[in-house]
Amino acid sequence: DTSYQFRATKDIWFKCCFCAYVTTDQHEIISHLASHGIEQFKCQHCSVLFDSMSELQCHSQRHRSDMSSKCPSSPKLSPRKQVCLTHTNTYKCQRCHLAFKEHGGLTKHYQTHLAEKPFKCKLCPKAFAHRGSLTNHSRIHTGEKAYKCEQCPKAFIRNSDLTAHNRMHTGEKPYKCELCSRAFTRQSTLAGHIRTHTGNKPYKCKQCPKAFAQHYNLTVHSRIHTREKPYECKLCPRAFAQNIALTLHNRTHTSERPSYKCKLCPKAFTWLSTLTSHIRSHTGNKPYKC
Repeated sequence: DTSYQFRATKDIWFKCCFCAYVTTDQHEIISHLASHGIEQFKCQHCSVLFDSMSELQCHSQRHRSDMSSKCPSSPKLSPRKQVCLTHTNTYKCQRCHLAFKEHGGLTKHYQTHLAEKPFKCKLCPKAFAHRGSLTNHSRIHTGEKAYKCEQCPKAFIRNSDLTAHNRMHTGEKPYKCELCSRAFTRQSTLAGHIRTHTGNKPYKCKQCPKAFAQHYNLTVHSRIHTREKPYECKLCPRAFAQNIALTLHNRTHTSERPSYKCKLCPKAFTWLSTLTSHIRSHTGNKPYKC
């Protein structure tokens, strides 16, 4: 919505909610946000849509809570204790099976069914159903990272991001694909991976015929057209379209040794693709035919 009124001052930088893009121009950020499209997260139990994975996870806890509890007024299993209260006295949602002891709980839940999002960001067009979601979103603009990792210097805007990051230290990958042996630290990553099995590619490039199974891949691909390189090296003028490329480049400035070592000779390489090509010099494999 280009008519959205921003609180524009010289001190405000408008930061994209989906990638590292920043600008001082309010019209540029609107155009950039539109390039991402609308990515919503759908509840598998009641089909309600959410703007972020953290909102979906919070909502999903209501479905997972006490899945095996028996209703005292009915012999059937109830998916949640609150549902049993519909046989006594409670506030029942007219859109789904959930019910609540207090009217305030019903009011907060009902907003997930409506387009109403009363908590609006003052720095960009986004709006949210809950105040807590707006608070988390606002940190994108302020740069505040309240959730700090206890095992490394990294910090995060959302607690859910910290939780996912901690799995890198523990090695935990709780989201397993039922179609292959792969597992992931995030549910959203698993959802994108499953599309590689189904062939579904909902994220289409507006500049060329390409389409992608995951929104992130479309974002990276779009930079081919825009020539945007948001990841800048702090030690030299180089910039990159992907964060992983910057990470690998930074090794050229430090004493950090290359990560990918050949098992057949003492050589080591910064890039996995370079190691793969090098190994062919040992095996004699020539996969690329004229």
